[in-house]
Amino acid sequence: IGKIIKNFPDTVYIVDGVAATAGEREYVDEYGIDILFTGSQKAFGVAPGLLILWAGKKALERRTSLGTIPEYYIDFEKWIPIMNDPTKYFATPAVNMIWALKESVRLINEEGAEARYDRHIKVSEAINAALEAMGFKLLTAEGNRCSTLSNILYPEGIDDVQFRTTLAAEGVMVAGGLAAYAGKMFRLGHMGNIDDHTVYSTIAAIERTLTKLNYTYEKGIGLKTLLERM
Repeated sequence: IGKIIKNFPDTVYIVDGVAATAGEREYVDEYGIDILFTGSQKAFGVAPGLLILWAGKKALERRTSLGTIPEYYIDFEKWIPIMNDPTKYFATPAVNMIWALKESVRLINEEGAEARYDRHIKVSEAINAALEAMGFKLLTAEGNRCSTLSNILYPEGIDDVQFRTTLAAEGVMVAGGLAAYAGKMFRLGHMGNIDDHTVYSTIAAIERTLTKLNYTYEKGIGLKTLLERM
């Protein structure tokens, strides 16, 4: 996409990295990205509350050319002077969230970006294999899957509300499907600063949930598959 955008110099290339940034490989210079944004609660592993936005030279120049715009607090041009000189004042930021983000960035740097991307891929592939071994199906075809989130279709006989309610009682919260997939699938995030214990505990909780719902499957196959892939 970035290569195509170069043929249209007036076009700003904006990437929604909400479920990807800090978990998937995104090289803004190599890809020709002008604006990349995400939320703190996704792969950065921080609580909800911050918009994290990167803007390149082209985007900054475009913003300047617009002059006064209706936006106020979220106008990144207003924050640039503060970023250059923190002694200046524009508005009160969510200071506690920024300190939390600072710790997350420390963890990311400690792990290393490339190692972090590889870990997300390994964990994603292991979780997906474990779920398929238990009888679930993945919504997206292999090769087109995100390494930070899985969209999982229920096997025949599993009720969405019963499954998610029982799983929550086992200590794992997942989101339901949306629009045409409401009631047919659940969404499982495996992004951020999670460790192996979290991954194993999640698959174990799903196995216990299937057992409580009297679903017929090879008990232990999920954890067995996970151990082989992790």
